[in-house]
Amino acid sequence: MISIVIVNWRVGELVRRCVDSINHYTPGISYEIIGVDNSPEQPCEATIKNLPNVTYISTGKNLGFAG
Repeated sequence: MISIVIVNWRVGELVRRCVDSINHYTPGISYEIIGVDNSPEQPCEATIKNLPNVTYISTGKNLGFAG
């Protein structure tokens, strides 16, 4: 299984498009998608949490990519 981690900061719509692309172009591949939300003041939870096959994680603050 492949883990795909998408770290974002206020770009819920881009994450949605990225997940749509992953789901479309990876038939037959076992994967999980983890959406990490680094934008506590404007969380993308409503956009990301409702996407199919996505585990939503909110960091509560902007930790950047390395966090």
